[in-house]
Amino acid sequence: MDKNLLDLIDKSEYISFDVFDTVIKRRGLFRPEDLFKFVERRVSRFYKKEVIKNFTDERVLAEDQAREVFKDTEEITLDQIYYGFKNNLQLDDETVKKIQEIEVQTEINFSKKDNFIFNIYNYCLEKNKKIIFLSDMYLSHDDICKILKKNHYTKFNELIISSETGFTKYTGNQYRYLLNKLNISPDKILHIGDNYQTDVNNAEKKGLSAYFYNSSTEKNAWFLNHPNTKRKINFLIKEAENKKIVFYGAGLFAQELIRQYNFSGLNVLGFVDKALDKKGQKISNYNIYQPEDIEKLNPDIIAVTVIQYDQALKFLNSFKIEKNLNFNIVYDLFQDN
Repeated sequence: MDKNLLDLIDKSEYISFDVFDTVIKRRGLFRPEDLFKFVERRVSRFYKKEVIKNFTDERVLAEDQAREVFKDTEEITLDQIYYGFKNNLQLDDETVKKIQEIEVQTEINFSKKDNFIFNIYNYCLEKNKKIIFLSDMYLSHDDICKILKKNHYTKFNELIISSETGFTKYTGNQYRYLLNKLNISPDKILHIGDNYQTDVNNAEKKGLSAYFYNSSTEKNAWFLNHPNTKRKINFLIKEAENKKIVFYGAGLFAQELIRQYNFSGLNVLGFVDKALDKKGQKISNYNIYQPEDIEKLNPDIIAVTVIQYDQALKFLNSFKIEKNLNFNIVYDLFQDN
């Protein structure tokens, strides 16, 4: 175990764990869309294909629409997502209820505990720490209870879910809610999670101690060694000959990409990342720039080196139009289809 983490635990009265990608992983799945594909297969066993066409796309669309409709709240619920899903496809209540149940059961079936964190959890129990599970998630309190208990996280003091409270770690308000609910000072809590912004920065801004759990190793290896990823990256290397290329995203995933693939024959201008603390740093021999530097770099190609590319793609398309730039965006290097 990590001695630094154990020391932090020993000093704290309450230990708060992020749920998904920290205490719980989705077995063999790394994006919500991967789960939806399995739901789609199960749904097709119950309903004719012409009834539910392109379930994955429709499910993603319904969630996006729900977040827009309920944008005045910090989180949505699965019921709200499926209300839009029902209206979009003009389905009856019974059908929608069954599909929603299939999604929840698929979440439960594919969930597995993170072995390292499970050992930390048991250490906390041995030390008589008060345990809290804290999650930004649209699933219900009961659904996440089932996932936790299936994976032997049976003893805890609080389970706080954004779909129930209306507050998220993303905004930091979930931490404020937690402190108010427990009526304690923030210095009594250690929060453990895998997202540096929401689980570390935002927790620390509210006065909590925080520990960053890097659970990316397995995820990075899976994506980078996928045959389609290798094919697409090799194709990119050929396409980028005699062109200027910039990589967008300078996280651990990008670092592993540079370690595994040889880009030395290309005119790589560097990496771009919006994190201010990365400005001026390097990945291997490549400089890390800020997004506004794209204009002066003037690349021919920008390759997105993050798995969750939606926000990056949205920004790059907007920036390209605003600055009247002419670069191609490659964003699907790490998709498995």
